[in-house]
This record gives sequence, C-alpha cells and structure tokens, in this order.
Amino acid sequence: MGLKVYAHPVSQPARAVLWALYATNTEFENITINPGSPKTGGSRHPDFLAMNPAGSVPVIDDNGFILAESGAILAYLGEKYNWTTLYPKDEQVRAKINQYLHWQHRNIREVTLGFVGPFFRPDLKHIPENLEQSKKIAMNSLKMLEKMLTSGKFVAGTSHPTIADIMAHCEVAQVTEKYLGLVDFTQFPNINRWLKDCSKIPGHDKAHQVLDMFIPKLLEKMKSTNKTA
Repeated sequence: MGLKVYAHPVSQPARAVLWALYATNTEFENITINPGSPKTGGSRHPDFLAMNPAGSVPVIDDNGFILAESGAILAYLGEKYNWTTLYPKDEQVRAKINQYLHWQHRNIREVTLGFVGPFFRPDLKHIPENLEQSKKIAMNSLKMLEKMLTSGKFVAGTSHPTIADIMAHCEVAQVTEKYLGLVDFTQFPNINRWLKDCSKIPGHDKAHQVLDMFIPKLLEKMKSTNKTA
C-alpha cells in the first residue's frame, strides 16, 4: 500500500508535511483533499471523516495506520524514516523540537487564525472579537519567536533546520510582504533572516507552487472586496 498523504498545499499544516516529505525524498502518494468541503474529495465528506472526525488536513495512511495532526505526523515520519537532519536522534534536540510543536498550537498558529483565516476560509464563521484576540496572540507569538531566534540560527536552537522550522515557516511566511503582506516584519530582523534561511530547505519551491498561484488571485479578490465595501 505504501504511504498515503491526504492534504492540500494551501493548508499550512498540510504544506509543512508535504514540504518535509519533498525535502527528504520520501516516497508517498499525495491525495488532494479540499478543506471544508462535504463533497467527494473534501474534508467534510463521510469517507474522510471516518479517518479524521475533526475533518482537518493533513492525514496520513501508512499501510493502514491512520494519523492526523501535522506535528504528530512529522514526528512519526521523522522517527520511522530516520530523518536525522530534520528530526535528530539526540534526545534533547528532539525535546526542543517537540516543545515548539506543542507551543505552536495556541501561539504561532494564531497567525493563520487571526490574519489569514478570513481570506482562505470565508466559509467559516469568523467572529470579529475572536479574530482580534487571535491577532494579539499572533503578534505576541511573533515577538517570542524573534527572541527564540537570538539563541540559535533555527527554532530549536540548532545550526540547521528541523521539522519545527518547517512548521513555523508555513504559518509565518504567508503574512509577509512576499505573499499577503498582512504583518510588518521590519520589527523582526531575526525572523526575516530565518525566513530566508528556511527558503533554502530542499522542497520549499515545490511545496509552495500552489500557494504561489493562489495568492495573486486572492489578492485581487481582496482588492475587489475593499473597493465595493
């Protein structure tokens, strides 16, 4: 059967898993799932919900072993496929990587929930007060990330990128000037340096191909909406 990955590259967590697989030349079958859709091939379709009741991507099927949540998936794949660079064997380095993966959920992930969610997923009900709270958490988290990157070149304090960097980059890069331009990064010199370094990780361009095509269309839609508002 082999490894199957149910994902959509516009999804930040899914893009992180795809990127890591490309970076390590791990063989897998990529099955595109449309987030939020109840139709066949969508994350709300009964077939997909049977694998992941949360209805979110990514999900992997590794010869019958089903696993959701990008952080768990990356750690599992890193262990199984011996990704010694992206997920080193050293226990303390792994602990720092896992620390970041746990921390991200209610911190850097808020970058997407507060700034990007309303544009990427207009089908969801976005409560203005919740969005503002997410933006505050996101900005505080970016300040914390800026501090993290003073103690090491990469997120886990390592001299080389790990799965923690891939996860973080997929959340942060989308709001930079290169993509949506929703956050001013002149206040984050360490993050700017780090973003450039992460873009050199193998598989970066391939993992971002769909996003590169999607963002210009989204920006045009945003401009049209602002004109008619």
